Amino acid sequence: MKRNYSKGLLATLAFLGCGVAQQAWADKVVTSTADSPKWFQIVAKRETRLMTDNGVGQNMTGAVSTTDPAENNKWRFEQNTDGTWVIVSQKGDYIDPASLKPLGDTYGNKAFQTVSTKPSTGWTITETASGSDYYTIASGSAQLHQGNNGTSFCIINYGGGSNTSDEGCLFTFKEYLLRNIAQAAYDASIEGTNPGQTSADARVAFKAVLDKTDATESELEAALATFKAALVKVEANKLYYIVSGPSVDYCQDKYMYSPGSGQQSKFGSKVSAPTYAWTFTDAGDGKFYMQNCGTKQYLNTTSNKNTTMAETASTKYTIESLGQGAFNIKPEGNNPLHAQNDNSVIVVWAGGLNTASAWKFVEISESERTAPTTFSGVTGYPGTQTYMPGQKDQVLMKFVASVTPGWTDDNFTANSVTLNLGATKATDLESVKVYTSANDDFVSNGQRSATLVGTASAITDNVVTVNFTNGVTFKENQRFYVTADIKSDATVGNKFDVAITGLTYNTDKTATITSGNPEGQGVIYKVQSAPFQPYDLGSHYWRIPAMVVLHHQQGENASKNGRVVTMADNRFDHNGDLPNHIDVYERHSDDNGATWSTHKMVVGTEADHALVGGNHGFGDVSLVECASGKIVAIMVGGPGYFQSTPSNPIVPTIITSTDGGDTWSTPRTLTDELYNTTYKEGAVQGSFAGSGRGLMLQRQKDKQLNGRIMFAMSHRFIVNGKRSIQEYIIYSDDEGNTWKFSTQSAYNGGDESKLVELADGTVMISVRQSGQRGYNTSTDGGVTWGKQAKWTDISGNGCNGDILYVNKHVLLHSYPNNDSRKNVTIKASFDGGKSWSSPYVVCAPGSSYSTMDVTKDGDIAIFYEDNACSTGFVLNYVVLPTSFIYEGTPSLKAFKAVQASAQVILDKGAGYETAETAKAGEFSKASVDALKTLLPTAEELAKLSDDELDALRPQVEAAIATALSTICIVDGQSNETTYTISTFENIKGTAPKYIEKDATAVDNTTYEWRLVPSTTTLGQVYIQGKDESNYLTRSGNALAVATTAQPWNIVKGDGQYWHFKSTVNSSSYLVVNLTNGTFNYWGNTAGNATWSTKFVLNAKGTITAIDGVDVITPAEPTRYYDLQGRRVMNPTKGIFITNTGRKVIK
Repeated sequence: MKRNYSKGLLATLAFLGCGVAQQAWADKVVTSTADSPKWFQIVAKRETRLMTDNGVGQNMTGAVSTTDPAENNKWRFEQNTDGTWVIVSQKGDYIDPASLKPLGDTYGNKAFQTVSTKPSTGWTITETASGSDYYTIASGSAQLHQGNNGTSFCIINYGGGSNTSDEGCLFTFKEYLLRNIAQAAYDASIEGTNPGQTSADARVAFKAVLDKTDATESELEAALATFKAALVKVEANKLYYIVSGPSVDYCQDKYMYSPGSGQQSKFGSKVSAPTYAWTFTDAGDGKFYMQNCGTKQYLNTTSNKNTTMAETASTKYTIESLGQGAFNIKPEGNNPLHAQNDNSVIVVWAGGLNTASAWKFVEISESERTAPTTFSGVTGYPGTQTYMPGQKDQVLMKFVASVTPGWTDDNFTANSVTLNLGATKATDLESVKVYTSANDDFVSNGQRSATLVGTASAITDNVVTVNFTNGVTFKENQRFYVTADIKSDATVGNKFDVAITGLTYNTDKTATITSGNPEGQGVIYKVQSAPFQPYDLGSHYWRIPAMVVLHHQQGENASKNGRVVTMADNRFDHNGDLPNHIDVYERHSDDNGATWSTHKMVVGTEADHALVGGNHGFGDVSLVECASGKIVAIMVGGPGYFQSTPSNPIVPTIITSTDGGDTWSTPRTLTDELYNTTYKEGAVQGSFAGSGRGLMLQRQKDKQLNGRIMFAMSHRFIVNGKRSIQEYIIYSDDEGNTWKFSTQSAYNGGDESKLVELADGTVMISVRQSGQRGYNTSTDGGVTWGKQAKWTDISGNGCNGDILYVNKHVLLHSYPNNDSRKNVTIKASFDGGKSWSSPYVVCAPGSSYSTMDVTKDGDIAIFYEDNACSTGFVLNYVVLPTSFIYEGTPSLKAFKAVQASAQVILDKGAGYETAETAKAGEFSKASVDALKTLLPTAEELAKLSDDELDALRPQVEAAIATALSTICIVDGQSNETTYTISTFENIKGTAPKYIEKDATAVDNTTYEWRLVPSTTTLGQVYIQGKDESNYLTRSGNALAVATTAQPWNIVKGDGQYWHFKSTVNSSSYLVVNLTNGTFNYWGNTAGNATWSTKFVLNAKGTITAIDGVDVITPAEPTRYYDLQGRRVMNPTKGIFITNTGRKVIK
């Protein structure tokens, strides 16, 4: 044990009643009593947190380490006659192995709570390795474990009584010795005059006492008290910089500041300015209010762990010393202020020294308060990206005139701005206007507190100068909005790419344009509107767009065909998911989105809340129209998805409308249907349907299935102690009266999925993933599913999107085509979802969830979350013709897409003759030749009709699938070869381990695996058990076995080893721990001394029909030739010769 100011507690442990000497506590620490106690801190290896007694009946936690122990983190030990130990705090409370309380989290964790009476069962304390100074504390299967921030740092029961590898299970001990504590306080002190520092005189005096070897306890105690009192404290009405540290790299030595009135405080590099200066006002009881010297506003905390600047103070702060000149700044009843890496904002979060919650105070001298205020430049930001003819005051862009604040009170006056509209046709605009606003939202046709400062009319050219009528005077950052009135005859499809090219101020000065052309461009659409947007009904936040265009209304409702029905979450001012107060609202349009009905709450009454246990929250709606015209909306209510358990469940709920959305039924729950269904994975913990739009089947070969409605639901299970999310399909054959679930998961590792029915009746699921989007198919109406795969050409942020059937040749897919939530894009597929192309960007800046449908006119409606130019999402509705996305003959595009896939195979070469001569990546020569004979020449292709192309395409698709199934994975091995899979390197330095049937690493095994090529995605394989339908999969960070296959990429290494690259969670590599044989995943193949990405495929045998698996080679497609020997693509009448030599008459 490293002994600075602490004394080692553990040395040797004597197990009474045993004949074998064991490691135990030595005579350095002996059992102690309440009358003669010896106190220790119990310090976790995780973040060096101190085990803390929060009172009887309260969850124990790990507190931030401090050099000044308190009575609730000081413990003594009493040894029982059986050699176990009783652990009791200075408060007199005991740690009882049986005193546990569920945390109510996803994993069923339970926290220890102290008790007032001595427990009957003691603790065994065992050193993890000789000289390690780390110990486990266990009692039977109960084990003390320092939780992480996911458990609010509670001390939980985890480890099963013997875990020695998890840092949360490891503890060391520090004895509370007054001289050591006093010496540590001196060593941690910093000489100086700022808060947290100590004067030189005080340090000299204290050191003199410490140097006395014969100083008595009372002398040390008095000297320590005097030294603590000499610590410089924060004082009211002084000016301070607040500096992060000792902290973490991203925020070390960064300064807290206010970016402006009403905004969230931030941190950044030092600027000598009032907005970086803070003063403290006495709030009583040793607490303070925090005021920014620049904005004169107070720093307050919000309910969602953020901060905000306000005119009045509502948050009191306690300044708590951490030592080393640092402090926690703790809002009353909350965690301390924290520098959050994301967006460089100030939030509240637990932490101590060497975390982003540690702060220093630097008093600001009079001499430093001289820096002048300067005009630093102009920066442009995106405007709204979608317009329609006839609209007024549409935001083309916004820009900010930035001021670098100083201590002088300087003003600036902006006189004019010059813009380049970057327009297809500038005369589409009637006028360009400029507004100023204190708000970060400019709601079209609402103009929240905006002031018009200049107008340019009669637009004739892309270069436009707008003169400000009276000038705009400002002394801090000034926000401007550039808007346009769009002519009623503006051309749909025309674009604007607006840039600011100049700004004059103070009459004759020209501002520096730091970034004048923001991302994105505006487009004129057929229709653009926002059924839900910030500040509707006084709510800042609306989320989760759901939409269906009606096509099946009958009888007296027939006139409502073409109506657009939408729903959304009203998330008020919190913008959080469940469990939160969320109500569901509906609006519909009978003129294709030009105008909308009034907002109508359809779920959210007290009676509705009672259905889900009184929880005030419903959301994540998905809509579908039945064959009769009935509309079904599914959503969930109650506790959150990850908080849900069978005993406290999130509740799927439906409402219906039989009059085209004019009125809606009261909610009906589907609790029994969800939680009483038997699943292969065990008991479902919670589920919700992917929001947006459901599916009604219309093209099934089994006509009885037509009319079935369905949604994809993300079921959460706990499998082998790990979270497992599976996509199950909920469906109804009687328009929502009764419901069933698919008999198997459609996708292992899914989230927020959407469904589409292809031209041949195949049901396809598209699955939200981080990185490449996942998919699978079903040929029996969604009940059973094939092997899951990934699209290489649809990849981006893990986010909700949509997949839409347009016609038999075209599918569309919307999604954020970016690693973050922005750039919502539509892509087209002309080969039934095998490949995607023709990207059309709807909104390049901030944008997120989306759903689509086909309008009554055959156009495409997309309803999506748009925050390109707003602080909350505008739920934006846009109608565009298909020509925006693709042009030309769909049948030809569809065939060319298939042809391109075929060419990828042909480019690999002539193919192998036998498996023994095959090289990895090659296809069989027979399959390559069969594919070649099917593909027409360019001349032949130009002559084929749409019907002929449609007939030929499935033949080519079948030949491609055949070829993909023959790809060689391992040199010289057929795809029927089976393998044992072992580690390349020795585990524990002794021997390799093998992957067993249950996906664990064992010393030896005869269990064999087969590499099955994907017939949909080139290069991907499934790792299948030899004699059964079990597949190796990734589950969280574990290697698992599932009945639903997941694809892998098997990558050959430099030696006789392979890397297994998972396609789940951003495609990471399987790694094995060389010390214990556990599995995990890494982002590269490098490995290190502890982890290896190298595995060996040991060829064993081949799969045959006798083994229970048949290998079927598809028949070669029939080709026809006329009597002159010329090939005929689709013969109709006459005499023909086939490639088999047969003569046929058509």
